[in-house]
Amino acid sequence: MRTPEIPTISLNTQSHVQQASNIILKVEERFNDRKFRQAKVQSHYCTTVMKEIGSRAIEIINAVKVAMATSPYCIVIRDIQTSVGRAYIAGISAALGEVTEPCNLESSLVIRILQPHHDRKEGTFGVLSESFHTDGTDWQNPNDLTCLLCLQADEFGGGESKVMTMDSIIHSLKQSRHQEFSYDEIRNKEFLWKLDENLGGGDFSAPFLTSDSIRWLKHNLLSVSMLNPHGETDELIQYINTIIEGNTDHLKFSMRAGDLLILNNKKLLHARTLIENPEQSCRKLLRTKVLYRGST
Repeated sequence: MRTPEIPTISLNTQSHVQQASNIILKVEERFNDRKFRQAKVQSHYCTTVMKEIGSRAIEIINAVKVAMATSPYCIVIRDIQTSVGRAYIAGISAALGEVTEPCNLESSLVIRILQPHHDRKEGTFGVLSESFHTDGTDWQNPNDLTCLLCLQADEFGGGESKVMTMDSIIHSLKQSRHQEFSYDEIRNKEFLWKLDENLGGGDFSAPFLTSDSIRWLKHNLLSVSMLNPHGETDELIQYINTIIEGNTDHLKFSMRAGDLLILNNKKLLHARTLIENPEQSCRKLLRTKVLYRGST
């Protein structure tokens, strides 16, 4: 099995070689993350950015929707002006659904800045973003889409993006022919997941894999199983992790400044490669998480 290449679409048309308009500059400057949680504010950003994109706005949003439904379940929109990058990721994300962050703390941003020196590390698990995962595993209802806008790439070529489809993982599970853990036994099997402390804490049950969705973060699963030991479950988690980390059918690519990667978080795992010197790296991304409207 071979995963198809990632589709790309560019904003770099004649109307976008010009400087950003005064309107888009103004919404960039006035952006307030707390206010952006409001539906009417998200709608305003959506309308403003779609007008800025112009006649191709519908074409671009439709291309994203098609990409989310077909392997490899992601797309890259190129040539976004990074000087107004926050406005663009806000508006495009809002055009696709509700931009969300269920935690209501001051530090819980809807549009989060990702930089290597702030990436989450967990003991022997290391930097979590360097292992394949889906987002929102500590939410009962994870986000449908993840949007990542590159403002600046690592100057030494580190932090390449990697994506792996659930189709590829299912294929590997079926091919492994494990005596104890067959694909049919794993599919729809409930696991205990750790719920974000800011959402009430504790744990909840949900499958790692169904016929149409995937949820995966090794650290989350093992954090719960350490507190509630189930030898067979631990072995199964390690087996699944071996299948995922050993799967060579994934895509690896470099994001450049102005690239917006949009991925289907229910069908695709993502990760990044090692950054040798995270404290000195200039890599900088913006991230949003999107729920389809009406999603439960």
